[in-house]
Amino acid sequence: MELRGICTSGIQQDKKAVSNTGNSKNFNQVFEKTMDKAKPYEYCFQMAASKYQIDPAVLKAVAKAESNFNPQAVSRSGALGLMQFMPGTAQSLGINPLDPAQSIQGAAKYLSSLLDQFQGNLTLALAAYNAGPGAVKKYGGIPPYQETQNYVSKVTKLISKYGSSVQDPFIGNSQGVSGIDFLAAGDQNSALILLLKEMLLLSAITNLR
Repeated sequence: MELRGICTSGIQQDKKAVSNTGNSKNFNQVFEKTMDKAKPYEYCFQMAASKYQIDPAVLKAVAKAESNFNPQAVSRSGALGLMQFMPGTAQSLGINPLDPAQSIQGAAKYLSSLLDQFQGNLTLALAAYNAGPGAVKKYGGIPPYQETQNYVSKVTKLISKYGSSVQDPFIGNSQGVSGIDFLAAGDQNSALILLLKEMLLLSAITNLR
């Protein structure tokens, strides 16, 4: 399935729905101001988070740490794309790592599998995303690699920045969070997004009167 372009399609459909009321300029202003110029990958994060029951804040934090939201990023080690997959990992997931929608879906699927492997421990799942699950199993925790330790710390701080209600598992909660916590947080974020959309629609329609 070709996913290219799907990241922005949902946003464009929402804008079109109210633009058809006859005042697209007003809606665009309300939409852009309220959403703070939402990143073009927002819908991809939300869809992937919903499908794999992962907090979207986790996916955004990983994308920020991995590539700074650059879908064409290539690391010195050969990792590719928005979520920085090695070619072999991307192939095993059946994705094109340079397609942002596929990259986000792949990351959500991979993180979900890592959470299963490590009993819902986000700290270990993030460490495994960076250093590989083999290294985490070998050391029985976060590997003694400065890069991986810095990575886990950075991503968990970014998770809070992107609005997660999940506690920082690296600083102050060594047990991480469970899959139930992820689902609850994801549901809360989805509900807030739906509420925000309804508020945007009501605001735009009210201003038309």
